Amino acid sequence: MNPIQRIDFLMPATSQYEVIHHFTHALFKAGVEAGYTTRLLYGEDRVEVPYKTPPDLTICFNGAPSLADGRWLSDVINVPHISWLLDPPYRFWDKTRSEKIWIACDDQFGCRMLNNAHMERNLFLPHASDKDFLFPFSKSKKYEIVLLATYIDAEGRRKKWRERFGNFIFEGMEKAIFSFTNNLRPSFIEVLYENIRLNPKPLQEEEARQIFEEFELYIKGMERINLVRSLNPLKIDIFGGTIDEKTWENEFGDAKNVTLHREVNFKEALEIMKNSKILLNTSIKNRAGAHERIFYGFSAGCLVATSENPYLKEILGELPLYFDFTNKDGFKETLLEALKRPADQQSRIEKAQKIIQKEHTWGNRLEKIVKTIEGSNE
Repeated sequence: MNPIQRIDFLMPATSQYEVIHHFTHALFKAGVEAGYTTRLLYGEDRVEVPYKTPPDLTICFNGAPSLADGRWLSDVINVPHISWLLDPPYRFWDKTRSEKIWIACDDQFGCRMLNNAHMERNLFLPHASDKDFLFPFSKSKKYEIVLLATYIDAEGRRKKWRERFGNFIFEGMEKAIFSFTNNLRPSFIEVLYENIRLNPKPLQEEEARQIFEEFELYIKGMERINLVRSLNPLKIDIFGGTIDEKTWENEFGDAKNVTLHREVNFKEALEIMKNSKILLNTSIKNRAGAHERIFYGFSAGCLVATSENPYLKEILGELPLYFDFTNKDGFKETLLEALKRPADQQSRIEKAQKIIQKEHTWGNRLEKIVKTIEGSNE
């Protein structure tokens, strides 16, 4: 393939908390700084402009543009497209039917899942941080421990599974909860599939998507709730809304150690990170990847405590604090000790920042995208 020179970055129409808007701007900026001929496209221009004057590559998060007749734009203009997923691949299976769409996953298991389905146009791309978003450690912060997370009524959803999906699927989901929470390695998709694959009635694609989505929401909700419960009486500030009728207020409104705040957009979240000593990153769905809160948290000058996975251990070693639900009192003591030792906080943060600035910026990710496409037979 000829060298890539022209890249179109496609801005999504909507984005929860404006996260994807920020990512798209940051990736576009990295393209400008790297010397590519770039266009940042909105609305109908996301289809009309590349259709009329095709670039060498198009990129967007969690999607791919299509024409009115349903054909993928990338297939029509014969240009590779990167659909960078921030959610598991099962939510975007229709993209695998294109001949030009490449699917980027933020978790290595997502790539394995696609390879097993013979969809080899994929690449592993964890989240990243901005090159110019870098703030020094400070002993004086407004918040000690912060959680930025949406409330999910995990048990309320679980109670509806039998009625929604039938006895066999319900029992498989129950078994999968036990298997997943007692093993730190497999992906939740892998565990759930093993427990429901023998369903007597073959699952349709949409039905399967709903089952996996419900299970994903459950494990994410339970991780957040269990984490906050386990840290009592440590003072925690929670910023977040809800996707259900119940809220953080219903769950922890009477907890004296928990201060609840409204949900915030991504720009506001970055300011909160800059004013926090420890940031809790709940990302149990990623068993071999990295969430943006890890990179932005350290870059904001705060210590990150997160779910453990092999990829994080590989890139950051023991610099983050890792959740340990098998020893809740021990993890609570780890946080207490970290708050008492600002010198250790500073050392961890500064070491992590050096690694992130060198290897985990949006510029690094764009470089990998271009090398992957140029090295393919597209």
